[in-house]
Amino acid sequence: MCHNPVMVAKRELARVGDQSEKKNPVLVAQRGLATRARTG
Repeated sequence: MCHNPVMVAKRELARVGDQSEKKNPVLVAQRGLATRARTG
């Protein structure tokens, strides 16, 4: 499945944001996208 990267980033932020509010949301989103890109 190919999702919209913006939608994926927002979903990642929504899920990860609760656990780590101190982290930079941009870095969290980029890392989430990078992980998804590598995984497939």
